[in-house]
Amino acid sequence: MPVIYTEHSFEQIQEAEEMVGSGGMEYYRYRALQEGKTEIKMIYGQHWDGGYKNPAWVFNVKVDP
Repeated sequence: MPVIYTEHSFEQIQEAEEMVGSGGMEYYRYRALQEGKTEIKMIYGQHWDGGYKNPAWVFNVKVDP
């Protein structure tokens, strides 16, 4: 089942708004083009050497009619 990535947003924790690198929630939105099953993999990482973390997060998605 194909899916399309449509949107990404980040909501910072209110108490830490002025701190660089502070925590929050990331939201990712996808749109299914048809019913069925698919797998979405996400890898978290930073831009510097050694910043990538393993393992990837894997989400199994099932879309019913």
